Amino acid sequence: MQTQPTQGCGIEFNKINMIFADGTTAIKSLDLSIKQGEFVVLVGPSGCGKSTALRILAGLEQATGGTITINGHNVTDHDPQERDIAMIFQSYALYPHKTVFDNLAYPLQVRRVSKAEIAEKVSGIANMLGLTPLLNRKPGALSGGERQRVAMGRAMVRSPKAFLMDEPLSNLDAALRVEMRGEIRRLHRRLGVTTVYVTHDQVEAMTMGDRVAVLRGGDLQQFDTPQKLYEESVNMFVASFIGSPAINLCMSNFNHSTGVLQLADNYIELPDDRRPKVGIDGEVMVGIRPEAFNYRRDSEHDQSMTIVPNIIESLGSELLVHFEVAAERVPIEMTAAARSANSRLDLDVNRSKTARFIAKLDACSGYQIDQPAKVWYSTDHIMIFETGKGETVLPSKSLVAIADHPPSN
Repeated sequence: MQTQPTQGCGIEFNKINMIFADGTTAIKSLDLSIKQGEFVVLVGPSGCGKSTALRILAGLEQATGGTITINGHNVTDHDPQERDIAMIFQSYALYPHKTVFDNLAYPLQVRRVSKAEIAEKVSGIANMLGLTPLLNRKPGALSGGERQRVAMGRAMVRSPKAFLMDEPLSNLDAALRVEMRGEIRRLHRRLGVTTVYVTHDQVEAMTMGDRVAVLRGGDLQQFDTPQKLYEESVNMFVASFIGSPAINLCMSNFNHSTGVLQLADNYIELPDDRRPKVGIDGEVMVGIRPEAFNYRRDSEHDQSMTIVPNIIESLGSELLVHFEVAAERVPIEMTAAARSANSRLDLDVNRSKTARFIAKLDACSGYQIDQPAKVWYSTDHIMIFETGKGETVLPSKSLVAIADHPPSN
C-alpha cells in the first residue's frame, strides 16, 4: 500500500533484514533515515552489508523483512524501474557497441522521449561533464575516467529521484580517484539529488559524505557527520576504522576513585570534565590518534612521553614517526580488522607487552631513528573504551593546529 509523500523525507530504511538462502545474515534490522538532497556514504569492511543495502534500495534484492520508502512512498514491493532511481556501478556497464551519445541517450529512448528532447538533454549533460568532444566515440576509445563520466551522465540524464553509486571509483588509479571524488561532489552540489554512495575506503567516505553510515557484520554502528565519527566514535570499531593512519590503541588501567589513568609508564590525573561518566574502573583500552601528538609542549599539549623512533616515513610536509610504548597491545579481534559484532573481547588471547604507535608530526620536527625524544599530547585527545563491547566511555575533544618547534629531548 502506497503512503502519501512526506516533504523532505528522502529515503528511509525501516527495520530492513536480509538473510540469504544459505542462512547468512547480511543485514540486521537496519534503520537509516536519509534527508532529501543529502549525500550519504555507506562504508565498512568486506561483508558488512553495505552493497546489499544498496541493492535492496535499488530493488535488485528483496529484503526478508522491513520496508523501504522513497520521498514518503513505500516502494518495498516495487520493481527497480518503478522506483525512479539511477544506479552507477563499479564496472561502468556501458554498451560497448554504442557511441557516447547513444549511451547517454539510451535511458530516454526506452521511455520514448522525443528526439529533440533527447538531443537537448544529452547536449546539456555532455557539456556539464566535459563529454561534448567525445560524443561520437565508443567506450573502448575512452579512458577510465571518461567512461566513469559517461556512466554518471547516463544516470543523470533522466533526472531521477536518487543516485545510487556502488564503489564507482574502484577501477581508477589513485590520482584519478581524487579528481573524480571532487567532480562527484561538485555535481551533487549543483544537482541537489539525494545520493547514496557505497565504498570500502574510509578516506573516500570521509571526504565525500554529508553523513557516513559505518556498518559491521550487517549492523549499523554509527551514522553521523565525518567529524563526529572521527572525534566521537561510539565504539572502538568505528574509532579504528575511521582515520588514516589508524588510531593508536593500547591496554591501560583507570582508577575511578582517583581519576588516574595509567598510559604506558605515565600516570595521568584526568580533570573532572574528562573523566568517564560511567563507573569504569580497572582495565580499559585507550586510543590516541596520530594527529593528536605534537613535537613541542604548549597550552594544548601538556603531557609527554619519551619515545625511540624505529621507523620514520616522510610525507613531504609531515612525518609519520613509528615507536613502541610499554603497554599491552589491544587484541586485533577488538579492532576494525576483525570480529563478530556480538562477541565479547577475550582479553586473555594474543597479549603482547608492547603496543605500536604512530605520531603524525611536522616535517621540520627533527626526529631521528633510534634517537630518544619526547612527543607531547593532551588529555583532551585521549579516548577510553570499555573492555566488554569496546564501547566508548570517553570521546576525544576537537584537535587543534600544531605550531612549529623542535622536539624536546
